[in-house]
Amino acid sequence: SCAKQCFTAAEQFRGEINPQSDIYALGASMFFLLSGQLPKPISVSSPKTVNSSVSDELNRIIEQATELDLSKRYESVSWMKLELMKLL
Repeated sequence: SCAKQCFTAAEQFRGEINPQSDIYALGASMFFLLSGQLPKPISVSSPKTVNSSVSDELNRIIEQATELDLSKRYESVSWMKLELMKLL
């Protein structure tokens, strides 16, 4: 793998890559964009802890996108998109 560890989902380290792995990377990227800091590897990212101007709703979406438990992470990017669209 050539990805940075802080953007890599835990299951990827076990060789169990799936579409939810990309959702984790998207959530980690959003954390970086909102905080200016790299997320901690293999963790749930919460940008509000670094940037208080992040809304509770957006913070929750990013936390769910970077959830370590696959059953709690967005099943598909379509579900995440629906949640993001509600913020508009």
